[in-house]
Amino acid sequence: MLNDGDAVIGGSGSSGGASSLTAAGINPFNHGNDGGGSVRIPAAHTGLVGLKPSYGRIAQYPADSPFADVISQGVLSRTVHDTALALNAMAGPDPRDWRSLPADPRDYTVGLEDGVRGLKLGLSLDFGHVKADPEVRALVAAAARRFEQLGAIVEEVGPLIEPLQNSFEPLWIGSFATRLRQIMDGAEGKYQGVRVGVTNGGCAGMSYTMNYAETASPLDEVMEDQGVKIFIEPKAILFLIGTELDFETTKLGARFTFRNPNQTSACGCGESVAITPADAG
Repeated sequence: MLNDGDAVIGGSGSSGGASSLTAAGINPFNHGNDGGGSVRIPAAHTGLVGLKPSYGRIAQYPADSPFADVISQGVLSRTVHDTALALNAMAGPDPRDWRSLPADPRDYTVGLEDGVRGLKLGLSLDFGHVKADPEVRALVAAAARRFEQLGAIVEEVGPLIEPLQNSFEPLWIGSFATRLRQIMDGAEGKYQGVRVGVTNGGCAGMSYTMNYAETASPLDEVMEDQGVKIFIEPKAILFLIGTELDFETTKLGARFTFRNPNQTSACGCGESVAITPADAG
């Protein structure tokens, strides 16, 4: 989806459609879900308020997806007040979602006009490990100065959290793989295995693909682990050389994990990656 403010810049993802519609004024707010930034990143790209509430504040159903343990249901809107109104309507438990939090009777619009005087805000321009764009750093610093002018107490803090990419990616990809294996188990022998590849697309440039394989191509690279055949497409081989595909089975489920030495980065939404092909020589 394109950014409503600049037709050359993407609206990011994975809630890029929701962010673009909201920024264009088509909807006052939109729903999105956020595991690694899928509400917050497109909101930042399109000048919106992106809220990832506490996990379970907005119930989700069906709640049996493997992704349910990763994502929170959230809101994108053009103003903080609109976000509060949307949260008033959306927040609450659902008896079908055992993860949902107990009902909270508060009105989220209360106190929005009270100002920030006396509030203490922590400021970190890079979390200790993030390479932030200079323009973004300048804008955040300017916003912090504005909060100070309005009476808030702004304190610079050091590193807040350790890098989470190495922890997040196996969980996200494993959640997808769990769903895939569940469907494969019910395929009654129709498929020979799983075909793995890469394709152009997504906000980081490329995405891994996993599809059912009814037949094998003579040029496929074939792996087998714990009874699961994995066919690697010829055009993807250079991108996947050295990749370890691990299939883990525990009491909590089964999952694939990808460890690709050619992968240089991943989108915060967890759905796309940047990969440099290995040297064929």
